Amino acid sequence: MGIETVGMRIKDIPMEFYSAATKQIINFGIGIVKVAENERGEDATLIGSGTLVDFNGSQYILTAQHVIDALPTKGNIGFVISEKLHKYVLHAQSLSAIKIDRGDNPESGPDLGLIKLPQSSVGTIRAYKSFYNVGNKKDRMLENPPENDLGAWCICGIPDIETKSEKPQKGFDQVKVYLEFCGFGGISKEYDFSEYDYIDFEVQYSDRTDSPLSFGGVSGGGLWQVIIGQRPGGELVVNEILLSGVAFFQTELIENKRTIKCHGRKSIYRNVLEKMRKGS
Repeated sequence: MGIETVGMRIKDIPMEFYSAATKQIINFGIGIVKVAENERGEDATLIGSGTLVDFNGSQYILTAQHVIDALPTKGNIGFVISEKLHKYVLHAQSLSAIKIDRGDNPESGPDLGLIKLPQSSVGTIRAYKSFYNVGNKKDRMLENPPENDLGAWCICGIPDIETKSEKPQKGFDQVKVYLEFCGFGGISKEYDFSEYDYIDFEVQYSDRTDSPLSFGGVSGGGLWQVIIGQRPGGELVVNEILLSGVAFFQTELIENKRTIKCHGRKSIYRNVLEKMRKGS
């Protein structure tokens, strides 16, 4: 007997499962920062988050278009790729910004884009991160995706509210600490509008929550569906993690609840892949 897929209520899932899922999902996440000079030297400001994806041997950062619009057109752009102290930058001109679509209303969308990475950067990034193969998942995610109530949903990115500055160390005059965050919950709504689909990820705040008060900086981060498996002995394991959306907007906090607006599966596996296929 192998691993059996099981359904389970969020509150009944043990913390060990969440930790295991987080380790897998964070492996595909990346932070995008603006590097600028100030009176103390260089400083880094978080622009947004993204998911590392692979399609037909080319590597990209899947993100929101408003994150791409905030990228500098010259100088260096920094990337958060490791939990250890590091500085990884690429020249802005070495990156190909691919704007897919951005609507006039930030809350309504659409808001999708790609950053095509130069081949010379891929080896270094692979030493710390992995690229999610979106092409391999296309048919399943468009034709036979898992039911929304199967498993757990997770939003992953870097909330800027958790960014901290530390004292100089190891040759760095300034040190910024960014938190890669994975928050688990459920989706409250899924719908189509115009050429795109959308998913609302609901964040409930309570005395026990460790969710950031603001999700600014998580824009462009991935929305994941985590399928739960169970071994014959009863142990719960991460059976599969499925990239299922891209975050682009947070609503106001009302009655201890806010909603993270995301693009859904069709937007990724139809609209984004079509843009990749055209070689943009």
